[in-house]
Amino acid sequence: MQKLFVGIISFLFILMCVSCEEYEKDPSFIFLIILVWVIALGIPILVTVKKKRTKREKNAVKKEIAEENKINEDIELKLLNYYEVIDVIGEKENQWNSLTFQQSYSLGFVKYIGGIEFLDEIINNQNIDREKSNIEFHIKGLEIIIHLSSLDKYHIALSSYNIQYWTIESQKDIIGNKSKSVVGRAMVDGILFGPAGAIVGGMTGLGGKRVTISGVDNIISISCNDMGKEKMILFSCKDSKLQKVYDIFKNSTFGNKFKSPSELIPYNQTETRSEFSLADEIKKLKDLLDEDILTKEEFEKQKQKLLNK
Repeated sequence: MQKLFVGIISFLFILMCVSCEEYEKDPSFIFLIILVWVIALGIPILVTVKKKRTKREKNAVKKEIAEENKINEDIELKLLNYYEVIDVIGEKENQWNSLTFQQSYSLGFVKYIGGIEFLDEIINNQNIDREKSNIEFHIKGLEIIIHLSSLDKYHIALSSYNIQYWTIESQKDIIGNKSKSVVGRAMVDGILFGPAGAIVGGMTGLGGKRVTISGVDNIISISCNDMGKEKMILFSCKDSKLQKVYDIFKNSTFGNKFKSPSELIPYNQTETRSEFSLADEIKKLKDLLDEDILTKEEFEKQKQKLLNK
């Protein structure tokens, strides 16, 4: 509206000047008038363009802040469809293998063990084979996929922001270190339970009889924050794929959050009980008993071991 008004006024002004005596005396006067008209019309246009650009820049900043907040917010672990996964943790991350020239964002040989209560309950109730699971790397996190059929799948999105650390332990080390391993300590602390707790309990002997679990050469542990609550999610990996798995995890968006078992449980912590009082450890055993991870006999046996130390 402003440009139209200036244009009309300027055009009328030119017509008036053209009809005046000055134009008859000096025709170059009309060029001066046109220059004034262009300037009068151009200034509002430039102001309008600048305002629009400033508005676009402000909107871009707002969008960037919104995206930043979205990335840095606690993402609840829940079942999602594929498009909801993309919305939460972005597109799939392309990691090219220099030897095979194939994309490595999907790891079908890393299997979900447990750690997400509602998902574990669904798997148990529907008798789903955990071997029919895999993980896929996205630009903002990790996707856990449970295959029900060739078309039907469960999807869980784990945001990189929510991941506190990840580590890898061999079954041999877990068996040897028992409660002093990362997963063993997580079980004693009450972070691990259900299928994951049962497997770790079998390896460490904390659940009673110590057993070797076939097909679980190594355990990948991901500690994450789920709406303010710490959770430990476990995956299995065979020795033949261990180096490849480590490399791909290390190159992911949360690769810098890797912690070695020795960093998570320093030597002096594993050799002393200063951080955990006897009462605390017995209470944790009682929690395992209440959750039916330990039987009454196993609870009494483990409690007696603590009292005899």
